[in-house]
Formats: sequence, C-alpha cells, structure tokens
Amino acid sequence: MQKTIGWLLTPLHLVIFGTVLLGFHAAQVLALRFGYEAHKHVVDYLNFCVLASLKAVGTRMELDCAHTLPADTPLIVVANHQSMYDIPMLGWVFRDRHPKYVAKIELG
Repeated sequence: MQKTIGWLLTPLHLVIFGTVLLGFHAAQVLALRFGYEAHKHVVDYLNFCVLASLKAVGTRMELDCAHTLPADTPLIVVANHQSMYDIPMLGWVFRDRHPKYVAKIELG
C-alpha cells in the first residue's frame, strides 16, 4: 500500500519541487543584485520550501544531534549523502552559521 501511495505522490512532488526550484532561481538572480545577505535569505527560504515539499508528500525527517553546539564556533559538518535531500536539511538547520559545501568531483 505504501508503495502505491508513493507512486501516486511522486508526480505531485515533482511538480511542487520543480516549481520551487524555478521560482527560487529567479528570486536568487534578483537577490544577488542586493548582495550576500539578501541572497542568503532567499537560499534559507529555498531550503525551507524544499523541506516543506517533502513533508507535503509524507516524507519523515529526523535530525539527531546529541551535543549542544557552541554558537560562536566554526563547524565542519560531514554528511554521507544518502540523497540530494540532506543538503536542504543541513542548510536549514545550520542557516545561522552560513554553511558552505564541498563535494567530490564525481558529483559535479
């Protein structure tokens, strides 16, 4: 039954996801004209909307952080990518720290 629901919700997710990406592409191009902070706010909301689109089709997300992270210390966060959806999660959770990403050349 879950597989059937997944097949039915996939087209809905693709439409929502594509709309979010296209809309935020235009917003990012515009925000870049206003500087880094404006662009960062747009990217933060992009991450939120991507996560919301996943939740809309029933995806469960969980972040398990056993430690309290100091607010004034730089972090290196390492992710073993299971899919492309961990980047929006990390971007949203660590948005106050202005995350940057490094990837293997095979992913580019």
